[in-house]
Amino acid sequence: MFSENDWHRVAFQPVLYLFMWAAIVRVIVTQAEPIRFDAISPWLYGVWAAGGIVCAPLAGVAWYLIVKSRWRFGSLFGCYLRLGADVGMLLTLLAFHLVRVMCHQCHNLEENIFSRYMIASLLMFLLSLVVRDLWAIVSITVIAKRIDRDG
Repeated sequence: MFSENDWHRVAFQPVLYLFMWAAIVRVIVTQAEPIRFDAISPWLYGVWAAGGIVCAPLAGVAWYLIVKSRWRFGSLFGCYLRLGADVGMLLTLLAFHLVRVMCHQCHNLEENIFSRYMIASLLMFLLSLVVRDLWAIVSITVIAKRIDRDG
């Protein structure tokens, strides 16, 4: 799992996505809405749940295409899929965070201060993943154009 050169790397993204996906599945199965999404919009809960359910497996497919695919455009297509998955998870967590902050039932926000900061750190992590994905797509495109130009 760890080699001499990458001992410092820890794959947090799959862990985060697995637990976010499992939490959303549990919320859907038990019909226990964690916060009042309907206080903001009647359709927000459905969009939030769908985003959380779809994006984690999408990230898995993207990983496969980037790392294992033998298809010529697999890496580039995988990068676009990974970008979509990362943006989706970012928006899923951001929606939860914003509804939590804007919820009128949660008058005492100080009780939730620690979890709000933890969610903010995850949002920053997800934002860094989106920047990474955009950087990868731009890099691949530049290299491909250079290869086409130089033959």
